[in-house]
Amino acid sequence: MDGQKLKILIVDDYKPCRDASILMIEEIFAKPVELITADDGLEAYEKIEAAGKESVPFGILVTDYNMPEMDGCELSGLVREMHPSIKIVMISAEIPTQRPDYIDYLVRKPSTFETLERVFNKIIN
Repeated sequence: MDGQKLKILIVDDYKPCRDASILMIEEIFAKPVELITADDGLEAYEKIEAAGKESVPFGILVTDYNMPEMDGCELSGLVREMHPSIKIVMISAEIPTQRPDYIDYLVRKPSTFETLERVFNKIIN
């Protein structure tokens, strides 16, 4: 990424889950990453659009499924359409019956460190 930190957007309306994701992701990545958070899908989409305009796009989107304003599936579909290079990881207790094509990885809450480590290692390697 041309010496830039990998930007990861973590989206969850439940702050303790966002905080847990931050701690696990920081532990997984050997080099520093830039972690940004959003409370819902609409806020997340606005941050993704703004980052794209600044030419510093997000590399990974980590999103919950059930959120106010815009759910994780709607967010993921828009992101995939507008920014196809962003890897999308959905982590949720409520997951769709089938994984939509626009979601790269689907992880059920509560997730373990080992599960997230496997997912992120697949993304970065």
